[in-house]
Amino acid sequence: MAKIFKFFLQAKYGHLPEGFDRWELTDYEGRTVAHVAARHGTLPPGFDRWDLADKSGETVAHTAARHGRLPSDFSEWELTDKDGRTVREIWQERQDAS
Repeated sequence: MAKIFKFFLQAKYGHLPEGFDRWELTDYEGRTVAHVAARHGTLPPGFDRWDLADKSGETVAHTAARHGRLPSDFSEWELTDKDGRTVREIWQERQDAS
């Protein structure tokens, strides 16, 4: 368990090892390593698991959009979460609120 926790800290602070590919690992709240990295803006260039959903049904893309962390070349705007909301909708709400 401590080894898995290490990955969440590394994701938060942008120190995951090169070639890391265990994005689906979850913590006790059902968040994945990818969701933690998305929230903190530490996903690596070329990340391609945007559709990975956490326990609540939110995709990595939705988390990144909610926190203003989508890369400039992001193109999967029509991904939906468990409620049918697109990444574009989440991003637009964030833009409208700021």
